[in-house]
Amino acid sequence: MLKNIIILLYLQCFKLLNIKILYYIFIFCMAIHLSKAQNLGARSSGLAYTSITISDVWAASNNIAASAQLDKSSVGLHYDNRFFQSSFNTIGFAVVQPTYKLGNASMVLQRFGNQHFSRTNIALGYAHKIEWVSLGIQLEYVQSYVSEFGSKNNLMINFGGMARITNSLQFGATIKNINQASLAKYTDERLPTVMALGISYRPYEKLMLNAQVQKDVERQASFHFGTEYEIIQNFKVRTGISAPIFFAHFGIGYAYHGFELNYSAMIHEKLGFSNAISLNYSFGNKSTTNTSSKTSLIP
Repeated sequence: MLKNIIILLYLQCFKLLNIKILYYIFIFCMAIHLSKAQNLGARSSGLAYTSITISDVWAASNNIAASAQLDKSSVGLHYDNRFFQSSFNTIGFAVVQPTYKLGNASMVLQRFGNQHFSRTNIALGYAHKIEWVSLGIQLEYVQSYVSEFGSKNNLMINFGGMARITNSLQFGATIKNINQASLAKYTDERLPTVMALGISYRPYEKLMLNAQVQKDVERQASFHFGTEYEIIQNFKVRTGISAPIFFAHFGIGYAYHGFELNYSAMIHEKLGFSNAISLNYSFGNKSTTNTSSKTSLIP
């Protein structure tokens, strides 16, 4: 992510200097680096993106398998901005619909960028829970657009898994772009193939401790740690860190009658402040999709 930010900062400098050739070269490089979709949901960013075991509507983006835990229809809206730069805006929409005994279907829409460069993602997923294991698969359409160069369309295949070892201990894993979709054949550029593995320990209902490692097959691994605590009923505070590029994360959330509003802030020593906000809503009668498990998970 830091590389993406540096590239975008250079873009602004080159644009001001009217060095058009360099400007478009950097735009093209930026489009390649930004082809990886971001985790969605302010709850996730407040937890330093340790969201691989979290079963909310944004599981449709962060780990398709975790969406199998939802027993009500859920929709969500997301917005985030990095470092107060309009070029770094991300908007997202997600919906998860449980089906009668057949698993959960989901859809995610996401867009990053501005008129010079953008990335649009549309993902359709399916997840199913059998006893203590959940599995999911997702097809994701990605359009990368660069002004003066046009757009490139790709299809990615994503997989996710999640397991409840005990009522307080859960594991999750994902692999995105397992088919290694090609972005530019003449340079053998491909969309990132990213693997993630995470654990969540919930010693009691009000406290959650998460850890996650993420690895792009062509880059070094990143490590993430996050915690969430419900200080009063329905009001939660969150914090976390990520490395080796150090970011500090903070967040709050409040739930009321099916609505959940979350806000998060992310701070880098040199690059400054970022923030995100998301609104989720769950409605309808509980599905019988997950009745095969007698003990429910903490969401």
